[in-house]
Amino acid sequence: MDRFSVSVEESWATACSTCLELEEKFVDYFQRSTGRFMFPVGILMHSLPPRPAGEPCLAWLDKQPAQSVVFASFGSECVLTAQQLDALLLGLEESKIPFLCVLLGPAAAELQQGFKDRTHGRGLVVTEWVPQLHILNHPSTGAFLSHCGWNSVTEGLRFGVPFVALPIQYDQGFNARLIVEELKMGVEVRRNEEDGCFTKEDIARAVQAVMVDEECSRIKSNVEEISRVLTHNDCQVYRTNIHNFVSALKEKASSKQTV
Repeated sequence: MDRFSVSVEESWATACSTCLELEEKFVDYFQRSTGRFMFPVGILMHSLPPRPAGEPCLAWLDKQPAQSVVFASFGSECVLTAQQLDALLLGLEESKIPFLCVLLGPAAAELQQGFKDRTHGRGLVVTEWVPQLHILNHPSTGAFLSHCGWNSVTEGLRFGVPFVALPIQYDQGFNARLIVEELKMGVEVRRNEEDGCFTKEDIARAVQAVMVDEECSRIKSNVEEISRVLTHNDCQVYRTNIHNFVSALKEKASSKQTV
């Protein structure tokens, strides 16, 4: 998985861009089952760049009520099938929730005919790069419909945005289970157990669960709390993690020199 980013003498230790506040039980399991140390050294938060001037999607968000919009984006590597794209768009339409949907690559050319007209004023579809950090940080954004790639997960958590999890490939299924089942910070889109497909009703149901149903308050509270932990200016989490990792490296180097 991409967050297990650095190996130090493979038989001895691994550094990973996570933190115990998110994955303590899994870090403990890894260490017990492999006999190797694991040092969380993240999650590293970059400064928010200046807001880009004249960005249409941000101007559109400026006109929406607070926490009213679901932001749907699947990164640059996930390719939705025609069936998945239809279910996604029709589900967003059926949810009756305002949405900002980013579709890159082949998906952009597969927009269902009439979809933009039917959702005009309530939804915005963008087929080019967008400033995702600024969208997640925008006060109008109320949920993140995401493939749950690790970068997107950490960005959503950073800004306290609940998740509608729709994993597609790689480690995204594990990340979605972490967000939904362990941390209780979102809802995963239901799928057919036989073929893994999802329908427009599955999309609409998950979006509504995070945005308007009874459980949305609990989900929002959970994700806001972890956001405070991850972004506090004086947060001891990162200093402690980095200190422990550097100290272990120094101790390992020292023990080699004295052998």
